[in-house]
Amino acid sequence: MHPDLGPLWTLLYVLVILCSSVSSDLAPYFISEPLSAVQKLGRPVVLHCSAKPVTARISWLHNGKRLDRNTEQIKIHRGTLTILSLNPSLSGCYQCVANNSVGAVVSGPATVSAAALGDFDSSTMHVITAEEKNTGFIGCRVPESNPKAEVRYKIRGKWLKHSTGNYIILPSGNLQVL
Repeated sequence: MHPDLGPLWTLLYVLVILCSSVSSDLAPYFISEPLSAVQKLGRPVVLHCSAKPVTARISWLHNGKRLDRNTEQIKIHRGTLTILSLNPSLSGCYQCVANNSVGAVVSGPATVSAAALGDFDSSTMHVITAEEKNTGFIGCRVPESNPKAEVRYKIRGKWLKHSTGNYIILPSGNLQVL
């Protein structure tokens, strides 16, 4: 005769259910966190965030305050936050929050800011003279900017992006000619 396996199958079924529910109720953790962004006013900004386990729900904070799911200016879909048109009130610190029945985790801050470039000082024009085989110096007052402006010079029709043998772009933005 064969033994009755009914209670054994029931126990096995309960264990499978318990194991699967335990594995899905892990504390949330991030697969990807949002990155800071600099964008022109009026342009879109997209921040991405993803977390595991699949039971984790994603929400967003702006300057420490919880964002509503969707507004006229911000759309949130599957962990992606889209600012449709950047304006000063939407600049600031964004954080992703992943939570489930076990707990919650908050991402590092992602700063969203507006790109800006101040005006060059055009009130003074300098005439620079240098004798051959002597060092020359060309001053450049770099305007305030976000992100930090990258200084380049055009020499004999070609853009100089980095220092070379005869031309040194100094950290101040000034150019030293050897």
